Amino acid sequence: MGVRAMSTENETVAKRGPGRPRKEAPETTKQDDDFKPKATRRKRVPLGGMVDQLSAPQRNGYHRHWFKNTPMRRQQAEQAGYESVTGMEEKLAGADQYGKPESLVLMEIPQKWHDEDQALKQRQIDKAEREIALANEGRMTKTRGPLKD
Repeated sequence: MGVRAMSTENETVAKRGPGRPRKEAPETTKQDDDFKPKATRRKRVPLGGMVDQLSAPQRNGYHRHWFKNTPMRRQQAEQAGYESVTGMEEKLAGADQYGKPESLVLMEIPQKWHDEDQALKQRQIDKAEREIALANEGRMTKTRGPLKD
């Protein structure tokens, strides 16, 4: 039940649709020049943008890794041959389940040791994949045929 257009001698009332009337756009008083960055302003980094939060300078012959700064994790890293990088601050990494801040510490190991560790892990993965393939091969040769997903 909208309002019908009514005309009187002096004014005409337009027919309205249902709902709230539209607001007219406010006139802007600022010029485009007001929104340009000022020369004295530092570089702005937008929130949610792609920023490398855990970047650190590289050191030739070493592999660097950020570890959770807990006594147990640091002990594990040190037993594996990692050493703390001096002169690097800890990075805040959020909070634990109780709201206590957690931090990360940068540690490094000689690249040769890192490569050896990675090769060992890859050999373990390769062995597991071969065992899976052999197990699947054995299942497919049975009279029932291949397993169905």
